[in-house]
Amino acid sequence: MSLRNFVCGAAGAAVLVGVMAVVDAAPASARCRDHVSGREESGKIRFFTEGKARRNWSERVRRRYSAEYDNWNLARRKTMVCRKGAPGRTWYCRAAATPCNRT
Repeated sequence: MSLRNFVCGAAGAAVLVGVMAVVDAAPASARCRDHVSGREESGKIRFFTEGKARRNWSERVRRRYSAEYDNWNLARRKTMVCRKGAPGRTWYCRAAATPCNRT
């Protein structure tokens, strides 16, 4: 490998690391609000019950802060607590998280 190829490769790697640092910095700059806990939702299938709990959390956040903060994927400190009363019974799930916006 020539010195020129080595230098070009190192420069390319440095640029890539710099771009990755900028991409990682964007979520850290998000503005967040107070932690919000949704209502406990129930259902027969856990997957769908978790979805209902996330939607309920989003609705509560939208009413409290605005649609700018209701995206579960942007939230921090997310928790999903689910329990089942007995085998073959209903699932109960509650979502909670700190809502954040994209900025």
